[in-house]
Amino acid sequence: MKAALLTAPKKIEIADLEMPTIKNDDVLIKIKRVGVCGSDNHMYNKGEIAFSKVKFPFILGHECSGEVVEIGKDVKNIKIGDRVAIEPSTHCGKCEYCRKGLFNLCDEYHFLAAPPDNNGAFVEYLTHRYDHCFLIPENISFDEGSLVEPLAIVIQAFEISNFNIGDNILIIGSGTIGLLILMLLKSIGADKCVVIDYFDSKLEIAKNIGADLTINAGDKDLLAKAKIFSKGKGFPVIFDSAGKENSLNIGITLAKKCGTIVVVGISDEKASFNIVDIISSMLTIKGTTDFSNNIFSKAISLIGNKKVDVMKIVTHYFNLNELGKAFENINDNSRNTIKTIIRIN
Repeated sequence: MKAALLTAPKKIEIADLEMPTIKNDDVLIKIKRVGVCGSDNHMYNKGEIAFSKVKFPFILGHECSGEVVEIGKDVKNIKIGDRVAIEPSTHCGKCEYCRKGLFNLCDEYHFLAAPPDNNGAFVEYLTHRYDHCFLIPENISFDEGSLVEPLAIVIQAFEISNFNIGDNILIIGSGTIGLLILMLLKSIGADKCVVIDYFDSKLEIAKNIGADLTINAGDKDLLAKAKIFSKGKGFPVIFDSAGKENSLNIGITLAKKCGTIVVVGISDEKASFNIVDIISSMLTIKGTTDFSNNIFSKAISLIGNKKVDVMKIVTHYFNLNELGKAFENINDNSRNTIKTIIRIN
């Protein structure tokens, strides 16, 4: 089978690999589509992410969908020919976190394309545990199926956010995650949503999707404009999809008293902030990673019921043998690139 290997930072090679073999509880999936995540691009550029270094050669990609072509003898409720969205994680199901439904905190948590050597989905065929493969109905395309995973990330962040219907919301960053947060919140009853980003082109997409106010992060009046919009009270819930020192400090400044900041974005930066600001306003800052129990099913339902139109964020398509070109386009054309999807089969 064909596979795209990251052999060094900024170097992708297309190689022929042996077909994977399945275990009793695995399915073999003919991969159809894989979305390019920001974490993929970070590893492409630097060979590491969040202080975890890649072991080369390495296969990126974890936002994936495909068709089941072989099943192990212990597989249940999945058959050959089924269309699936792949939950890229696996967990033990036995530790204290799994027993609470917090599979993303499992002691034996594994994730596709996670350094140093958990290879990912930029391949023609992939084996995966059957209970982490979710059937997608005919009204969900393989393109949409590859976007179930980032929407699941967003649902996870929403569910820990203390959001109440009618809240005014601030979203920092209008990339894939920020825009999906905007669509989700608009579909379930947010009042007004403000989006901040450095790129006007991305803010224009946010405006078209439903943002009530967009502000360029370089605007010298950023804080004043946001505070006026919140009538001087601040925002009860803020989603930080950038995960950087500057974005966190913007969030702390613009949070309402007793407000909640959910940090969804990830970077390898260390951040400093004024603890007094957090204490004096009784703020809650929550981190979130991946997704826990039953989130994937919720994401599929939202897409299938047309509550969240994930295709609005897709800006580019490439084929597997063009993966290096896809990454270079993201780097060179970042202001006009939101979600890139790689066509595999």
